[in-house]
Amino acid sequence: MTKPDRLVVIGASAGGVPALIRLVGELPRDFRPPVLIVLHIGPHKSVLPQLLAERSGHDAAHARDGERLAPHTIRVAPPDHHLLVHDGTLVLNRGPREN
Repeated sequence: MTKPDRLVVIGASAGGVPALIRLVGELPRDFRPPVLIVLHIGPHKSVLPQLLAERSGHDAAHARDGERLAPHTIRVAPPDHHLLVHDGTLVLNRGPREN
């Protein structure tokens, strides 16, 4: 796939989960740009991708290192990971803590 023209990037803290669920629930079924989400919850287990998939009907999952950006997808950074994009590919790391 070629790199997308558009990309939606969202960052939130744990208190932002209801807003994220509402936001993805409002996405049209034909919403094409990939959506990347980083939720600042530390090293705790996350079921956010499942919640977003149920609400949105889009393909939502935890991002995987080396995964290519794809249309109609929602990718969530795994807990305690940074999520970067390089040449249309997702890059995960555990760099220094950011506040």
